[in-house]
Amino acid sequence: MPWRLILPRAATLLGLVCLVCFEWGGIETLRASAGAFALWGPFAALIFLWLRPAVSHRGERLALSLTGSYAATALLYFSLAVLEAAWLFSWLQVAAGAVLLTITSWRTRVLSSLVHCRDWKCDWWLAALVVMTLLVSARYRVAFDRPPHDSSRHFRLYHDQTYHTALAYELGRHTPPLQQPTQAGKPDRAYHLFPHLGTMLLARYAGQSDLLHTQTTWSFVVLTVLVCLCLHHLVRQLAGADSAGYLAVALLFILAIPFPPIIQNPLGYFHCSLYPHMTSLLEPVVMTAPQMYSGLVVFFGIMLGVVTCERAAVRSSAGPAGDSLRGGAGSTEIWRTMLVIGVMTGALLRFRAHVFLPFAPLFCLVGSWLAWRLRDWRVMAGVGLAVIVSMGLLVEMRQPIYQAGTAQFSIGYNGLTWPGTSDQPNPAFQWWWVCWPGARFAFEVISGLLPGGIAMWVWHAICIFGFLLFQVVGLPLAMAAALYVVTPSSWRDHPLSMILIAGLVGGSMLGAMVLNFQGESYSLAGQMLLHICWYVFPVFPVVLWSGYRRVSARMAFDDRQIVVAVACVLAFATTLQLLRGPSSLEALCHAMGFTLTSKEWDALQFLRHHTPEDAVVLMPLRPQPGLSPGSPEAKRRQLSEAQNFAICGSLGGRATYIEYAHAPHDLERVREVIDLWHAPDHGEFSRRLGQTKATYLVEYPGDSPKCFEGGPPPCLQSAWESPAGPGQVRIWRVRPVDGDMEASDGGS
Repeated sequence: MPWRLILPRAATLLGLVCLVCFEWGGIETLRASAGAFALWGPFAALIFLWLRPAVSHRGERLALSLTGSYAATALLYFSLAVLEAAWLFSWLQVAAGAVLLTITSWRTRVLSSLVHCRDWKCDWWLAALVVMTLLVSARYRVAFDRPPHDSSRHFRLYHDQTYHTALAYELGRHTPPLQQPTQAGKPDRAYHLFPHLGTMLLARYAGQSDLLHTQTTWSFVVLTVLVCLCLHHLVRQLAGADSAGYLAVALLFILAIPFPPIIQNPLGYFHCSLYPHMTSLLEPVVMTAPQMYSGLVVFFGIMLGVVTCERAAVRSSAGPAGDSLRGGAGSTEIWRTMLVIGVMTGALLRFRAHVFLPFAPLFCLVGSWLAWRLRDWRVMAGVGLAVIVSMGLLVEMRQPIYQAGTAQFSIGYNGLTWPGTSDQPNPAFQWWWVCWPGARFAFEVISGLLPGGIAMWVWHAICIFGFLLFQVVGLPLAMAAALYVVTPSSWRDHPLSMILIAGLVGGSMLGAMVLNFQGESYSLAGQMLLHICWYVFPVFPVVLWSGYRRVSARMAFDDRQIVVAVACVLAFATTLQLLRGPSSLEALCHAMGFTLTSKEWDALQFLRHHTPEDAVVLMPLRPQPGLSPGSPEAKRRQLSEAQNFAICGSLGGRATYIEYAHAPHDLERVREVIDLWHAPDHGEFSRRLGQTKATYLVEYPGDSPKCFEGGPPPCLQSAWESPAGPGQVRIWRVRPVDGDMEASDGGS
C-alpha cells in the first residue's frame, strides 16, 4: 500500500487513540473545536487573506495567520476590556465574518474548495507527526491520578498550573484583574495576562466551566499544534527541505528521550546530562510554565514571519526552482507581513516579557534593515505598530490597580550567581546554578585569585555560561549551533535569522547579569536564561539534515528503505514514550502534589457552581505536601511553605483570602489564618474573621477551628456539607452578626 494511503489512515487512528488517552468525549471534542474556531477563526481568516500577496505558500500563511490571530485576539479583547467595552469584542468577530462574506473572490474560493473537497492537499506527514506529538504529550496533560479502587484524586502537575488557572478565573470576573486570586483584596502584579486570557476565552466559547481542564487539555492542544506548525515551516525554510521540518517536529516531543543526570540535581530538571533536551527544554515548559509555552508559540510565529520577509529580501532574485520550494513572494508586499508580526511583537510584552525584552530592539533593527535593503519604507510601519502596541501595554501596566513597582526594573549587578558567605548568604542564589562540571573548582579559583568586586563579575559571566552550556542548552545542541554559525551559507542565506538568534542569546545572558526586579534577581533575570535553548533549537534539525544529505550523497540510499526506517524509528520512539516510567520532574511533581478526597472534591465543585463569582473563600492552611500535618517539620515550615497550591482558586474557581503562600510577603496573612484557627472563643473568632472580608469558610476534617469545640459561632451559617462520616467537609457562609443576634444565639 503506498504511503499516501497509509498516512491518512495512520493519522486518523492516532487521533482516535488521543481521544482515549486524554479522556475526551465526542461532545466535548466538538464543543472545544467549535469554540476554538469561533474564537480565533474570524481573525485568522482575515489575516490569511491579508497575507496572500506577501506569502504565497499556504502552509506558511496558515501558520502565520493562526499564531497572529492567537496573539491579536488576546490583545484586542484586553484592550477593549481596559476601555470597558469588552462587549464589543464579539461584534467585531461578527464584523470580521461579514467582511469575509462580502469579498467575492474569497467567497468564491471557499465555495469552490467545498465543492472540490477531494482535491484538497494535506501534508499527511506533518499531520501524523502532530497527532503523534499529542499522543506522546498526553502524560503531561493529565492533571489528576485516580486510583482504581479509591474515589480520591491526586494532583500530579506542578503547582504553577493551579495558580495560573486561578488567574484565568479572575480574568473571567474582571479584566484587567482587580485583585490577586490567591490573596483577595490585594492588587495583582502587572504580569503575563494574555496566556491566561486565552484560556479563559477558550473555555467561555467552548462552554467549559472547568478552567483547569481547559488549560491542561484544550489550551495545550492549541499551543502544541501551533508550535508544531510554526517550527516545521521555520526549519523548512532554514534548511530548504520539507524533511528537515518534519525532523524538527519529531525532535520536539516524540524523540525527546530522558537522559540520566551526570551531576545529581534534586530539582528534577535543568540538570547536566548527555542530551538535556527533555529536562531543560521541554518538560520545564509544558509541566511548570504554561504562560512560557504560550509566549514561545507567539515567538516562533514571529520568527516564521521574519524568515518569510528575509527570504523575499535576500532571495528575491532566486529562480523558479528556488521559489517552488520556498514559496517566493514579491518583496514589495513585505510590509503586510511586518504589520502582522509587529502586532505580535508588541503583544509579546504581556505574553512573555522575558522574550520581549531582548527581542524588541532586535525587531526594530530587522525592520530598519529590510526597509533599507528594499528601499521600501512601508516596512517600518510594522516596527511603528510594535512600538505603539508595546508602549500602550506598558502604560496600562502602570495603572494604580496593579501592585506598585511590578512594571519596573533596574540595571546593575544582581548577584544572581554569587553564593555569599556563611554569615551573610545570598537569598537570591539558587544552588542549582553550579550543577555543571568544574563549577565549584572555578568559583574557588576565581574568588581566591581576584579582588572581591572583579571576582563577582568574572564568576557571574563564567557561571552563567557554564549553566547554559551544560544544563540548559546541552553539548549536542551547543555543538550544532556552533557548527551552524561557522557555516558561511548560514550568514549568506539567513542573515536576519542569525542576527536574531545571536542577539537573543547574548541579550538574555546580559539581562541575566544586570537586571533587578522587585529586589530579587530570579523572576526576571534568572528566568531569561531558561529560554535560550528554545532560541537555538531550530538550528539543531537543520544541522542534522545537512549532515544526512552529505552522507546520503556519498552512499546510495533507497528512498523507500529510508521511509520505512523513519517510520520504524517513529513507531519505536512513540511506543517507548508511552511505556516508559516517569521522568525525574514527573516524579518530583507527583511527590509534591496534593490529594483530595471525594468529599473535598465535591466541596470545591459546590464553591464553583453555587456561590457568587465575587465570593472570597477562607480555607485552612495545609503544610507542604509530603509532610505529616502533625510532624515537627510541618509545624516549623508552616509559615514559609503552607498551602503552596491554589486549590480553591483553580478547582473552586473563587478568590481566596490566602493560598499559594510561599513568598515572604505572604506571611502576614498566613499568621492571621493561624491566629484565627486558634481563637479561644466565638467573639475573638468573629472579630478576626470579619477582618478577612471572607464570605465563605471551608472546614476540613480534623482541621476545625479551636472555638468550634462548643459549636459553630453565630457568624457562620451552614451552606453545604458532605455526607456524615469520616472525612466530612463543611462549607459555612459568613454573615454579619450584631450584638443582639449574637446574644440571642448564645443564649439558645
